[in-house]
Amino acid sequence: MTYSTDKYILGAGIAGLIYGFYKQDFYIVSPEVGGQMKSNFNLGPRYLHDTEISRKFLTDISYPIEKSTIRIAYLNDQGWINQPDLEFRQKYYMKSRATNSLEGFDSSVMNSNKSEFDILLVDFDEIIKKLVTRIGAHRFIKGTVDALDDRNRILTVGMDKGHKYYTYSSIVSTIPINFLNRSMMPPITTKPFESYDMTYVFCDEFQDLEGFDYVYDLRTTTSWHRMTREKYGIVLDFFGRVEKVDKILDPIRPYIRDLKCLKNAQIISRDDIRDSGNVKFIGRYGTWNRTWKTEKVIEEAMK
Repeated sequence: MTYSTDKYILGAGIAGLIYGFYKQDFYIVSPEVGGQMKSNFNLGPRYLHDTEISRKFLTDISYPIEKSTIRIAYLNDQGWINQPDLEFRQKYYMKSRATNSLEGFDSSVMNSNKSEFDILLVDFDEIIKKLVTRIGAHRFIKGTVDALDDRNRILTVGMDKGHKYYTYSSIVSTIPINFLNRSMMPPITTKPFESYDMTYVFCDEFQDLEGFDYVYDLRTTTSWHRMTREKYGIVLDFFGRVEKVDKILDPIRPYIRDLKCLKNAQIISRDDIRDSGNVKFIGRYGTWNRTWKTEKVIEEAMK
């Protein structure tokens, strides 16, 4: 049996929820809500930049507006650096990807050398709860995207008791496009989607970050490449999958509270992904482009 409610958002991470909040005529398809935001700690630096669009969004969901400034630092074997040069940025790019190649290097690496930027203080867990409430339970379809036939406009959703089929006029996809590409007919591209897994380790504050909020760490004595100051500790970014038993963690083992491995966390952006037929792609993973930030999703959703 084929059902039809016309318009669907694929994915209920922060991007899908924001889009669903502003587009009330869309239904959201996802097995769960929260996406990568669902963790006991922040997986690296996650901020909502202070922009007119961001303030409008917080006002729309009745969330208090409170401004703060994030301070960024750079560290190598010689110590703290005020302004990293091109060589530092290139070496950091290679360390953070465990490579000797600069393929994929661009101006967005290391926040484009910023020393600070303004943010709005938010708890993303609270924002997700607010969005889910505002959207309403009746607009969520709990299931996985098993197939997307864009020629015939049929979406196949896998559920506990089999499949359901939905016809559509419009789809907005926020799920990782490498996954969707395998389920889509015709596929978006035959080219591979390149990415790397990452591991985030939450530790007690074993090093003084000297008032900085996060630090790009190029020291040859450390196996992590970035440190982010959290409310109750520090989050370290490691390239690849790191297990709790791995010796790479021995120097900080007494301080570790938790860790999480995240697949496809470090993506190599591509510019050849375009909206296809009746499907629109948004978000960092939905477009496979790391220049997408939450503010850009908000702006797109408000259109």
